[in-house]
Order: sequence, then C-alpha cells, then structure tokens
Amino acid sequence: MIPQPPIPRPIHVTRSLAAALALLCLLLSVGCAHRQPLPIPDTPQVKPPVLFDGSKQLTKRALRGAMGTQATPWWALSVPMRRYWVSLDRERIVEDQSRIERYYEAMGFFDARCPSHSIRYTGKESADGLRWATITFTVVEGDRSLVRDVTIEGAEGLNSRVRAAVDRAVTLQPGKPFSLPEQEEDRAALERTLMDEGFAYATVERQADAFPDDRVVDLTYRITPGIRCTFADVQIAGVATMPLKRIQRQVRIEPGDPYSLAALRKLQADIYGVGVFSMVTVTPDLSDDENHQIQVLISVREAKPISLKVGAGLGLERGRDDAHVSFTFAHDNLFGQLVQLRSYNRVGWALVPDLLHPDLHGPIVEGSLELTEPTPLRTVKFRQWGAFNVDLEQGYKFLSPSAGAGVDWHLHRRLTAGIAYNIEFFWLYWKDPDLFSSLTPYTLPEIDNDGIYWLSYLEQHLTWDARDDILSPSRGAFARVSLTEAGGFLGGGFDYVKLATEVRGYIDPVPKFLVIAGRVQFGQIWVRGDTVAAPLSQKFALGGSSSVRGWGRDQLGPRWQPETCSGGGSCFANENANESTSSCPSRECRPIATGGHLMLAAGLELRALPFPLGRSVRLGFAVFLDAGRVWDNPTSFAFSDLMLSTGLGPRLRTSFASFRLDLAIRLNRDEEAFPTDPMVAVHFGLSEAF
Repeated sequence: MIPQPPIPRPIHVTRSLAAALALLCLLLSVGCAHRQPLPIPDTPQVKPPVLFDGSKQLTKRALRGAMGTQATPWWALSVPMRRYWVSLDRERIVEDQSRIERYYEAMGFFDARCPSHSIRYTGKESADGLRWATITFTVVEGDRSLVRDVTIEGAEGLNSRVRAAVDRAVTLQPGKPFSLPEQEEDRAALERTLMDEGFAYATVERQADAFPDDRVVDLTYRITPGIRCTFADVQIAGVATMPLKRIQRQVRIEPGDPYSLAALRKLQADIYGVGVFSMVTVTPDLSDDENHQIQVLISVREAKPISLKVGAGLGLERGRDDAHVSFTFAHDNLFGQLVQLRSYNRVGWALVPDLLHPDLHGPIVEGSLELTEPTPLRTVKFRQWGAFNVDLEQGYKFLSPSAGAGVDWHLHRRLTAGIAYNIEFFWLYWKDPDLFSSLTPYTLPEIDNDGIYWLSYLEQHLTWDARDDILSPSRGAFARVSLTEAGGFLGGGFDYVKLATEVRGYIDPVPKFLVIAGRVQFGQIWVRGDTVAAPLSQKFALGGSSSVRGWGRDQLGPRWQPETCSGGGSCFANENANESTSSCPSRECRPIATGGHLMLAAGLELRALPFPLGRSVRLGFAVFLDAGRVWDNPTSFAFSDLMLSTGLGPRLRTSFASFRLDLAIRLNRDEEAFPTDPMVAVHFGLSEAF
C-alpha cells in the first residue's frame, strides 16, 4: 500500500468550540482586515438586491449579470465592511435600462422594454449622511421568439460521417426558445467539430433573421471548411535542464496523423503530466491556410525541481489527541532523468484523555519515501517505496515498517491501471492487559502471535477519473476498484482476498454556485485457509471527517465495547467475540475499534457557494446525508442496520484550499452496538469530504 499523508482527524463535539471560533475568525478576517478606517461615504449606497418589476421569464440573477450597476454584497452591510459598499450612480442606472433591453433582445424578447426605474431610500439619515438606496427597474417582457428553421451552408462537400458530426454540434434546434449566446456556442462548437475532423482552417459564421410579428427566428451557419490537414513535426521549446529525449517520449503525434484539436489537448495534458513544468502551451502553426501539414510548437516553462514544506498540526478526536510537526520533501528530476522522489515525514506525541495513566501515551513517527521512474513505454511508470510508522490507538501501541514496488499504466487520459507488491511488518509492542484480556483471536487475530505478524500481498487497481478538479470537483465522475490477495504462495501470516470499490458523481445545476455530489462505497474480505479473520490493519472501518460524519474516526463498526467503566462492574465482548468477561478495568475505558469484513456506505451532499469575497474566494455552505455500516460477519448484513447521519456546515473556498466545518447529527440509534456514542459530532477539514 502506498503511504499517504494522514487525513485530517475529526474533532469531537465536546472539543469543537475552539475550532468553531477559529474558523469564524478566519471567515470574518477575510473581509475585515484593513490598514486604517475608511470614512463614511456622503453619497447613498446601493442596498441589495436590485429589484425587477415585471420580469417573469428570465431569472433576476441573469438580469443583474447584464447590468453595470451592482448592489452592495449582503455580508458587507455593516460599517466595518464599508470598503465593499457600492455608491449610487444615477447615470449608470439610466444606461442599465438600455442594457436590460439589449439582453432581452439577445434572449429572443424583441418587444421587451425597460421604460423606467425607481429609487427608494431606506433607513433614517444619520448624522454622518449615510443612506441606503433600493433600485427597482420596471420591465415589460412581451413574448419570446422561437427558432423556426436552422440552415447549415457550405457542408455539401463533407462526407456523411463528418456531416453527421456537424449536425449533432447544433443544439439550438427548431421549436426551442431563441438565445443569441446559445447560437454563439453552437457556432464555436461547429468550428471545433470541423477542426477535430482535420479541417484546421475551418471558419463558421452565424446569422439570425428575426420575425418579431411571427415570434420566430431563422438561424443560418455558413461553413468554410478549408483543406483537410495532417500533423507535421512537433518541436519542444523551453527545455533547459530536463532530459529532452525522455520528454519527447510523451509526444504521441506522428507526422501524417490526422489533425485534430482533441489530439492537441491530449498532447498538452501528457507533457504537463511529466510533472516538471509550471506552464505548457501547445500552438499549431496556422499562418498559411494553403499548407496542409501543420507543425506544432510546445512551449514549456520549467518548474523548480526541489521543494520542501514544513508544518505543524493538532489532531483532536474522541479517545485520542496528538500534536505533531511534519515536513515533505520532493524532487521531480532526480539524477537528471525525470525520476520523482517524494518523502513525507511526521513526528509528534499522542495521548488518550487519561492523564493518570501515562503508559497510554506515546510517540508517533511516520516516514515514507517513494520513487517514480519513467519507462521506455510512454504510458507506464515504475514505483517503489518504503515507509516506517509508530503510532498508538486506544488499548495498544504499534510499530510497522513496510516496502513495496508497483507499475502504473495510463490506459487512457482518464483511465489508470496498476499492480503492486507490498510487504508489511506489524508489532503491537504495548497492549493494555486489562482490555486485551477480554478479546478473542476472532476479534483481534494478532493476539495469537503476541502482537507480531507480517503481511505479503499483491494489489491491483483500476481507476477512472473524469473530475474537473481533484480537490474541489463540481462536474464529472470518479470510480475505483481495488483487489488485494494476501498469503498463499506469497507467504505472510494471513491468507485473504480483499475487494474495495468506490463510485463518485458530481453535477453543477448552477455553475460556480451549486454542486450536487454523491458517493457509494462497498468492500468485502474473504479469509482463506487457516486464517480466521483479517488483521486489524486491513479490516474496514467507517466514521470520521471524510466518511459517515455522525461518528468519530473508525468508530462506526465492530469494536470492543465495555458495558460499564465507572470503577468496576461488568464488561461485555461485542458481537464479534465468542465469550464475555465479568471484569472491567478500574480506570475509565473507551471502545476499541476492531474493524470488520464487510462495508457499505453512501453519501449525498449539496454544496452552495453563493457569496463571492474576492476574485478567487467564495463563501457558502453544504448540507449532507451519510449512511453506512461495517459488519464483522458478512452473513449478518442487513440494510436495516445502516446508520444514518445528516448535517450542515460552512465552506470557504480559495484558490489554494477549501476549508469546511461540518456539524453532523445521528438520525438513528443502536444502543447495543453504540451505547456511549454522542448523537452529535463536529469535523474540520481542508478539502471536501469526497
């Protein structure tokens, strides 16, 4: 398994006040920070929102976008935010009446008028002269014209396949409401379609003939395909220190290949994917419209090959806290051969909330080193890695070195396959004797070997990634299937097969404003031979900031759960143990997650970012519904066992990160499996949950 930086840990509700206040201060500081107080303006300020009387067929949001006058943002109405106030400009308001009429005309309302506007002053005029003005435009829309006929001229010489592609590119068909922006989009789509078919010099002109009395519009597109072209040589400029021959391996365009824009876009993505350039532009030479062999120039700018990042952090969750420092080292051109090196390291101290028993506390150490080497095959990369981990959880401390090697094969721009071999060693070097005396080999098979075991396994994966953005996706889909085979001829202390699948989808009904995201996960482990259960490190667990958010990290699943822990009494083993015990530790104890062999989870989230705070900063919120469960025995599966949680939280998206704070509430109870878990949880994250 490839070592990855840790996921931000969830914050339990009882410790969330400081985190919530910190996030609130961060959000407010985005707009509040300034060097010196600004004077109160003398002119009236435009109060949100700008209103429209009579607009029914077009959205008010679209009309406001067509105007020059913009209202003061609602979040900036207080005096400390006055640098964002918008002053009333009467001349611009008069010009906006014409802008509104032109926008209606572009959308097919040829009789629409905006004859007047009104300004209403609100609030009492203060001693400093501040007043707020509400603007209302009067609109007479009329009827909207429909598309009656669509004509494409100049396509007579195209073959049937290209002609069919041209016809499919036009979406504004007869019977649909006319829209000048949509017609322009169709014109651009026609040009792209022709260029993808080899017509590098293709041009398309559009024309709209309106008949207001009949409420119809006839559309005409005039195509000039030009000559059909092929690619010539591809040249690379800007390479100074990188190995040029290895970069040229990523060029998959050969002289004589048919010209297409899609091939140029893929070429740009392949060169940028090398990972050593901060900028890549691909430019075809279209200076001579009679030349059917198109040369291509790739211009690159080399990035700094070495980077070092240092940071510190706190992890707060139910049953465990930690403080750590971390540093990441990266080299993208090791030995001058495009060998990529990544090293992530973390050192800190972790403790459980029991200050009277320092033996429960301990160091945490994490180190990983990964090398990725290009191969003579353009789409194949070889990886090898090693890692070392020292950590603790409730009831035990462990040490685990690991190593592995694998091959990644990019079958398609969005499709990747891989195979890897891993070997891992585990040593539970400290175990709570009171707690572990109640567990059985089925619950924790590591007990049989005094907490020492090793794993040897193959892992294959297939990944499809069609998201528009990895950290904050708004459109597209993601799917991954992973299969692991341990033991058998590979050796190791456990023999099992593990399947893990995940599918995600994203749509944006309102671009840059609203995103609907969904996710489904399924996993199962089949043990083989003499193995009675999979090891703790390989079992499934749910709960946490990027999982079912009504629970703490890994707490939604099988676990050892004491019945009472108030200085004696009885404890019971969970459903996965074969026997119970009548003894309980004298100190306070908490549930220990033991994981399971079957997992099912799903999530649905509505993300809205309606409030711009700057060019690349937006503020919003999210509402989510999560469901999931982990079963130790797959035969115990039942949909009725799924645990549900819902919640909401603010979102702050910037150009470099997305901040979120989620408040989750459990919707159903299972008193037998989760008797002590709170009904509310709070999580903080630096990216979306999925």
